[in-house]
Amino acid sequence: RENLRAAKKEFAKTEDDLKSLQSVGQIIGEVLRPLDNERLIVKASSGPRYVVGCRSKVDKEKLTAGTRVVLDMTTLTIMRALPREVDPVVYNMLHEDPGNVSYAAVGGLSDQIRELRESIELPLMNPELFIRVGIKPPKPCIIFMDEIDAIGGRRFSEGTSADREIQRTLMELLNQLDGFDQLG
Repeated sequence: RENLRAAKKEFAKTEDDLKSLQSVGQIIGEVLRPLDNERLIVKASSGPRYVVGCRSKVDKEKLTAGTRVVLDMTTLTIMRALPREVDPVVYNMLHEDPGNVSYAAVGGLSDQIRELRESIELPLMNPELFIRVGIKPPKPCIIFMDEIDAIGGRRFSEGTSADREIQRTLMELLNQLDGFDQLG
């Protein structure tokens, strides 16, 4: 009996392995918008957009714009919804601990540290020094990187064209910041 159970278990595992080898791959896509209760517009990872149906077991309430889905390779039917894509770099930034780092821990950059203190810390801590000399103290600026990325477009490769686009985007940002007039 024990041998029979082991043989059945091995047979089932071999059969599963065989089915997985024979199965067709699937495509990852993103729901752009639902058309009606049965059809949705989906953008495949390869680029084209499709009007697709949905498998009956998939919860249609979860299929909102931006949801990542798995499409069947042959019928382009939505097979299941995927969890949100998490960039590992961004995920690691969420759990980053700055620790107790001070300027003393940074060696060989005394000129850069002095410049940082003069241009960032001093205007925030002692703006009256700037006013006494007759100049306006520099003010801090928050830059929203999502907006910058929208200006530069989405980059798919790490090649030279992506580098040029990053450079162009940052140069345009600096030009815009430098050219803004003071409010009020």
